[in-house]
Formats: sequence, C-alpha cells, structure tokens
Amino acid sequence: MPHRPSARLAAARLTWGALAGREFDPAAAALLAEGLGGVVLFERNLGAPDEVRALTRALRRAAPHQLHVAVDQEGGHVIRLGEPFTRFPAAMAIGATGSETLAFAVARASALELRSVGIDVVLAPVLDLAVDLRNPAIGARAFGDEVAAVARLGAATVAGYLGGGATPMPKHALGHGRTPIDSHLDLPRVTASLAALGASDLVPFRSAVEAGARTIMVGHLVYEALGDDAPASLSP
Repeated sequence: MPHRPSARLAAARLTWGALAGREFDPAAAALLAEGLGGVVLFERNLGAPDEVRALTRALRRAAPHQLHVAVDQEGGHVIRLGEPFTRFPAAMAIGATGSETLAFAVARASALELRSVGIDVVLAPVLDLAVDLRNPAIGARAFGDEVAAVARLGAATVAGYLGGGATPMPKHALGHGRTPIDSHLDLPRVTASLAALGASDLVPFRSAVEAGARTIMVGHLVYEALGDDAPASLSP
C-alpha cells in the first residue's frame, strides 16, 4: 500500500510561504519542517546572485520534501531581481511586436537566469486582457487587449519558460483586465457572464495550459457569475 500523508502534511504541501529577510531563520526552518511546499522570494530576500543561490540551497537542504522556490520576474517594472540579471521588456512591449519567437526567447533566457540561482518557478506570464485602460494593476504587464494575440504570445512565453527549465505560473485567472480596481488595495467585482469570460478572458489561460502550464495563479476578484461573494481565490 502506498504511504498516505497526514492531513496536516498534505495541507502543508499545498501551502507556500515567505521569508522575513535574507537570512534562513528559525521561523522558516520550522515551516519547512512542517512540509511547506514552496517559498516565494521578494525583494527583501534577494541580494547578489551568490547570496540568492546560497539561500535557495539552504532552503532546499532544510526541506524534507521537494521544495519550489518562486519569484515575480515578469519583466518591465515588475521584477524582484535587478542587476546583474537582465532587465527584460514588459509584456506589452513584446505584444507590440507580435513575435512569438521573441516571446519564447525572452522567457527562456529569463528562466535560465532564474535557474542559475536555484529559482524554479516564475510567477508569470500575465495573461489578463488590457480591457479597462483605467486598470492600475495590469497596464503594461499585459500583452494587449486582443484575445487571440494574448493567447498566442502567452503560450509562446509558457513554452519559453519551460524550455529554460522553470515552471511558469500564468496569472490572474479568471482575468483582472475588466476592472479599474487594484486587487492589492480593494476587492474588485467583475460583472461579466461566464459565457463572456469563456469567450475572452479565459482563452489565454486555456492556451497556456495547452502549451504545458501546470499551475495557474487565481486573482483576488469577485466574479458575480460564479454565484457567490468570495474572491475567485477562495471560491469553491
């Protein structure tokens, strides 16, 4: 009979945490011992490449199970790792070229840089449609507002990350582009029907999955078509 983990361990494996600073501290060690499934690194955790590499190695040595280490490194203004890492263009700049070849090459190069310091998950690409131009949370992070183009370039980006050895996490399902509200600051509500979402906002995410994406980041937005008042990240 295969060994079944306890409910506590199973929950821990599905939970990702963060660190207080650049040091591998006792609090982090305790969480890893519980079976934490992943760690997301932020600017407060990141220094020179050698320091990042040492930190990710220490995290994995302390983890009793496989540990994922993730970072937001989208390009443009949303990056956590600065020089000497390459400052790649934002998604909208790539979208302006319409080039799948460029989208693939940029993602692959970024993935190779991340893997060189022990980071195996990149919290990208952004697959939201830039529908509402008042939206402060998305803007140039999106490839554009045209469904087919976003789906095509998003899929090429996913393939590029995978080609460079990193796991992409496309975001923010079910789509964050229809609202002027920043979900970091308030709880946006999206009134579009499921049919409308399925014909537009969800199309790039389907393409990403078909290109090999195994994870999706869900947005903290209420989608009224789901029939409850919970954000999608918490909605059954």
